[in-house]
Amino acid sequence: MVLPSRRVENKRIPELRWSFDNVRAMSSPAIFEKLNALGISLDEAIIREQAGNFESIGQFLDRYKSKDDRLELGEDADFPWLALYTLTERICPDKPFLDHVGFWIMDGYHMQHINEKTTSDFWWRVWEFVIAWARKNDIRSLEVLDDSLSEFLDGFVSNWLMDLEELLGNLWNEGEIYTRKRLDLARAVQLQFPVSNLNLLNWGRAEGESLFRLGDPVAGDEVYKSLLQRYPDEAWAYIGWGDQYSPTFATVPAYVDFEKALQIYRMGLDHEPLENEAIRERIGLLKGDLENA
Repeated sequence: MVLPSRRVENKRIPELRWSFDNVRAMSSPAIFEKLNALGISLDEAIIREQAGNFESIGQFLDRYKSKDDRLELGEDADFPWLALYTLTERICPDKPFLDHVGFWIMDGYHMQHINEKTTSDFWWRVWEFVIAWARKNDIRSLEVLDDSLSEFLDGFVSNWLMDLEELLGNLWNEGEIYTRKRLDLARAVQLQFPVSNLNLLNWGRAEGESLFRLGDPVAGDEVYKSLLQRYPDEAWAYIGWGDQYSPTFATVPAYVDFEKALQIYRMGLDHEPLENEAIRERIGLLKGDLENA
């Protein structure tokens, strides 16, 4: 994976002698020479051969020098971790460690205001790594995913995934590929993490809305019908579906249907869900649109 030139420091790395900037400024041979001087005998061939056998940089380094021994290196204590991070980026970017995930996510946040398309493409590659790792380890809930990666991130992966979904949704007019990625993301999250305590309603809505935007309202309707069965007491299940036919909120103007939108909203009121005032507001807007039509 090609990283942006700006490197975000992580507060877990003590600010002593070494930093990402000065390690990345070194040539690979110079980094290897320094590692060997510190008693960590590595070369490019070893990294290529073994990088895929470890999930974290710490695990890899422990094979050569324990964490306690690395702390005894004084002002060089940070160097082995930073060195291996940098070397693996250069030598085998297709075999990242979990340590890379948090940095790559933060890199995306820092570039998001500059170029959303570049950010989405960059984050999508991070997502591909995360979902492959979750499948490999049979992680079936977002809470377990968050806990499993908490050592490597300052926030929650589940929150970042929502940000990725929102970003892809915002890019719908930049090309169909972004809506298709949003659809794939929404489906994968629901399929891989079905036992999550976190509400998956928003992911279902993202799936349904994406299908409407891709010109498949029949499949979109089926998704929303399924959401009503799973979340009959959630007002936003009804609102999400009704909005697809509302002149104010429809993602595709061709599908606007006053009567269908009103029918779906009223279906929600019949079930007396939480936040039903939000449904009444939608009905009020719809009636206002109808009067002005």
